[in-house]
Amino acid sequence: IVSGVRTSIPFRGRGLGTILEKYRIALAKHQNLHGLLCTVDVTNNQELKILHKTGWTPIYEFVNPKTTHTVAVFKNVVA
Repeated sequence: IVSGVRTSIPFRGRGLGTILEKYRIALAKHQNLHGLLCTVDVTNNQELKILHKTGWTPIYEFVNPKTTHTVAVFKNVVA
């Protein structure tokens, strides 16, 4: 489980989030996992961009009853 990953503001826009996401996917592959799930607030445009660039597919959306935020669920099939 990975939760609450953030890139500090001065380091944003340099591809670090994409590099870290690719690393997490490589770790999952190394652990012989076949798929991953991820949730993200639909207003988090930076994370959505990273997910799309690294092969994640949206599969579901729901409204968090506690926060009333819309949350997207993504899957990534580890090859």
